[in-house]
Amino acid sequence: LEKQIKELNLRIVDLETKSYSRNPRSSSVATIRRLESQVEELTNQLGQVTKEHRRASLSNDRDSKLLQESERQKARLEEEIHLYEAKVEAMRAQMNVMQKDESDLQRDKRRAEREVTDLKQKSLNLERQVERMRSRLERPSSQLDRGSPSNSPRKT
Repeated sequence: LEKQIKELNLRIVDLETKSYSRNPRSSSVATIRRLESQVEELTNQLGQVTKEHRRASLSNDRDSKLLQESERQKARLEEEIHLYEAKVEAMRAQMNVMQKDESDLQRDKRRAEREVTDLKQKSLNLERQVERMRSRLERPSSQLDRGSPSNSPRKT
């Protein structure tokens, strides 16, 4: 913009110089008015361009700040996501351990139930044996003699 202003000022000076050398005084007034109107028009254009440039600069600054804020927010959210993913992974690992523990407990429970069943069966068998032996011991001795081989009718 400054370069344009300098060029326009040089052009004005050139035009003023040319107008003085060619025209008498009356035409130079018209030329001066024309040049002044051109200068005013160019000044207005320069002001307009400056406003637009300032507006664009402010817009760029605002956009830049919004972008920075968005990037900060994105980074924060990504960090939160990583934290939550780590928590989920830890919970999954804990759940796997708990499932394995539950499976082990179920296996141990079934084994214990089988052992209890086996021990109950052994206990019943032993109780029957004890009952048989008691009944043998409680029999009268005469019944025992009858069953003995010395009392058998086949003596030789």
